[in-house]
Amino acid sequence: MIYFVRHGVTDWNENLNELGQRDPKMQGRIDIPLNEKEGMGSMIVNDHILKLWNISTEELDNIAWMNTKRMYPAKLMSMFEVLQELCGGEIDEMQDCFAKPTMYVLSNTNKLNGAVYMADEEALNMVADELADDYAVLPSSRHEVIIVPLKQIDDNDYTYLK
Repeated sequence: MIYFVRHGVTDWNENLNELGQRDPKMQGRIDIPLNEKEGMGSMIVNDHILKLWNISTEELDNIAWMNTKRMYPAKLMSMFEVLQELCGGEIDEMQDCFAKPTMYVLSNTNKLNGAVYMADEEALNMVADELADDYAVLPSSRHEVIIVPLKQIDDNDYTYLK
């Protein structure tokens, strides 16, 4: 199966635009089943593979997005839900601190390479519908992005984020 991931953080310096900002680059990858102990591996779909398959970059993009959305759908969770999941549900006593979510995490259902959804219009529209507000997307890793509703950001922070 071909799917999309973003380059890892280690590649960021190689992909800076003229303003010094990172241009998100996408990689088509193929899942490679390994043995039960090692799970899955993957490899990049490079120009050589595209020539062997006789497909264009545009065809690869279409196939990869279709498979990404089908196999690894976008998932939005409040920061409390993420922390609760990480702690095995043992932070209920902190629920009052998170009564009104101020931050969210956008990833995918398997929580691997989910930051790719910051480049997907459908996923970003889903976030906008869920929050009913404008929001900032803060890349945090290749696995997720942090979503902060703009009403939660004071003017000084908002100016800095621009």
